[in-house]
Amino acid sequence: MAVIIPAAVTWAGPRNDVVTVLSITITSDYLAAPTNDMDVILYRQVEHEEPVGSVVGIEIVDFLDFDRWNDLPVLDLLWQLPKQEPLPLTIALQRVQHQLRQEQRKSA
Repeated sequence: MAVIIPAAVTWAGPRNDVVTVLSITITSDYLAAPTNDMDVILYRQVEHEEPVGSVVGIEIVDFLDFDRWNDLPVLDLLWQLPKQEPLPLTIALQRVQHQLRQEQRKSA
């Protein structure tokens, strides 16, 4: 059974197109753990002063144009964003991206 992570999502806006999803139940320190993709940063719990513990969040730069979903790590976690059911991270992020793109089209 997958662990459910209640999480918050923030988006800096179209000029600074960065989305961050972060657990709202973090009980320990965490640090950024860059991935091979410079546009994706995982946030991991700190173990022995290194960010090698459980994933507690993610940040994606140029989020509205992001399309490399297969490059995201597969995690045995379900992320529950506000007013949504728990979902795998990729699906939750795709929903957020779709919603933000719709909002941007309306305001353009």
